[in-house]
Amino acid sequence: MATLGRRHILQWLWGVPFIAVILQISGILFSYGLPRKKTGTFGTVIDIGSLAEMPTPVDIPLHHSRGRFWLLNNENGLVAIANTCSHLDCLFNWNQEAGCFICPCHGSQFDRQGKVLSGPASRNLDRFPLLVVDADGQVIGQTSPEGKPLLLPSVALRGIPADSTESLAGVQVLPRVQVDTSRRFSGTTILS
Repeated sequence: MATLGRRHILQWLWGVPFIAVILQISGILFSYGLPRKKTGTFGTVIDIGSLAEMPTPVDIPLHHSRGRFWLLNNENGLVAIANTCSHLDCLFNWNQEAGCFICPCHGSQFDRQGKVLSGPASRNLDRFPLLVVDADGQVIGQTSPEGKPLLLPSVALRGIPADSTESLAGVQVLPRVQVDTSRRFSGTTILS
C-alpha cells in the first residue's frame, strides 16, 4: 500500500478549494443565462384582462397583489398606481369611507389620481405604464410618455372600438389591457 507523501497532501489541500471555486463561478455564470423573471409577475408585463373587465370611473380601485399596483379608472382615464407610498415605501390601502388612499405608517393620504392630499409624503404616487393590445399582441393604445392616464375611448380612435369584439377562429376576443411593471413613472414632487 502506497503512502501519501507531503507533496500529495499539499496538492489535495490546494486542489479541492480551487475546484470548489471553479464550480461556484460556473454556477453563477449559468444562473445569468436563466430568465430573471417569470412571465406575469412583478417586473414584467402583466395581462390584467379585457377592456370590458376594466373598472369604471365609479368603481373602487382594484388591488393587484401579483403586480403590486392599484388599478383604477377616474375622470382622466385608466391608471395603474404602484402600491408603495412615495414617502417611505410603505404599502398603503384604499379607504372607501374617506375616498382616498391612506398610508398606515405615517398617515399620508392620496386621491384617486395618486396626488398627495396630506403629508408627510411630498411626492405624488408612482404609476406603471398601461398597454392595450389586440388579439395578435399588437399595441393599439398605451400610456403617454409623460405617464398620463390612458383614455379608453382613445383606443377606439385607433381602429378598434373599445366595446367591440374581433372573431378569432370562432372565439370572441376583446383587446387586452396590460401593465408594464418593469418601468414606472415617478410621481411629481409637491412644493410646500
